[in-house]
Amino acid sequence: MADTSANREESLRCLGIAKTALASGDAEKAERLLRKACRLDAVDGCPEAKRLLEQLLSNSGSHGGQGGRQSNAQDDDGGARRRRTSSGSGHPERQFTEEQASGVARIRKAKDYYEILGVAKDATDDDLKRSYRKLALKFHPDKNKAPGAQEAFKAIGNAYSVLADPAKRQRYDMYGSEEEQQATRRHSNGRGYYYDDYSRGFEADVSPEEIFNMFFGGGFPTYEMRQRRARRHQRHDGGQAGEAAGRNVYSMLLQFAPIFLLMLMSVLSGLMHRDPWYSLSANNAYSDVRHTRHSKVPYYVKPNFRSEFTGNLGQLEAEIEDDFFHTLRVKCYRERSYKESMQFRAKYYHDKEAYAIASKLTTPHCDMLNRYGG
Repeated sequence: MADTSANREESLRCLGIAKTALASGDAEKAERLLRKACRLDAVDGCPEAKRLLEQLLSNSGSHGGQGGRQSNAQDDDGGARRRRTSSGSGHPERQFTEEQASGVARIRKAKDYYEILGVAKDATDDDLKRSYRKLALKFHPDKNKAPGAQEAFKAIGNAYSVLADPAKRQRYDMYGSEEEQQATRRHSNGRGYYYDDYSRGFEADVSPEEIFNMFFGGGFPTYEMRQRRARRHQRHDGGQAGEAAGRNVYSMLLQFAPIFLLMLMSVLSGLMHRDPWYSLSANNAYSDVRHTRHSKVPYYVKPNFRSEFTGNLGQLEAEIEDDFFHTLRVKCYRERSYKESMQFRAKYYHDKEAYAIASKLTTPHCDMLNRYGG
């Protein structure tokens, strides 16, 4: 009964998204979601979804010169695909290559985030960045028109965002396979890959679009539009194409100017300021441990600290305690948020096993904060 209730809720969610897609004119997305809603509702097949799907397919048939064929919610997927990709009169030539379509299929069939990005499990940050740059440009919806390219693009961004964050990557390596197996059972279309759950149980804090903008300055769609316009008119309007290229370079320089300024300020501040007096963790430079007088917070200093430091020790230790407790609170908040989100996810899908695992997640930084009374 729990699975039936969850499927019913997911069916209604798909129906709502499909209505929004219909209102915005995205018939392909609406059809996909309506079919999914019908499959998920095992009780009565979601009558409203069937009605809308029948109406959508009927309209599609009349516009494509196939008004004589009756369409309904039980039309098989092969027939629907033949109607959409028919090379008969009235249908535009497809705008994607076989290579693009096979690339989308590879992303959708990938077993984990590492396979999505095409990197090894010990991949470095540079490896992740190189792979993301290559794939993001290849699968961006403005460039790749193959069906499912948008979901593939989102999956690539989500995979990079999780694996590029050390804490998220560690959690993914520990629990990712279990989360993805649950996501597969909930969202698989029966052929081994996902339709709508591009996050696969581990959704990043930053959206795929924001990640793309951080890498490429958010200029991809505009750049593509200018390039296409320049190619169409280059024989008749070479002067204007040159001006457009100049404006594009100037725009890029303006976009990167704040980054260059921050880099310059960082270099100058490094030259003007000496190393800090303390560190909250031990390393080769800060090897001598000390404790603050008030809260007994451990901190580490250089061997020459006693001879070099001439400031107010009480003021320094107050700064150390502020830094220490602030760091603990931030890490504690992340631990609790993650644990609560995992518990909520398990409750929503009525997964008792997942809820038990989530309840056993530890919060070491919260425990440490309690010990120090912070």
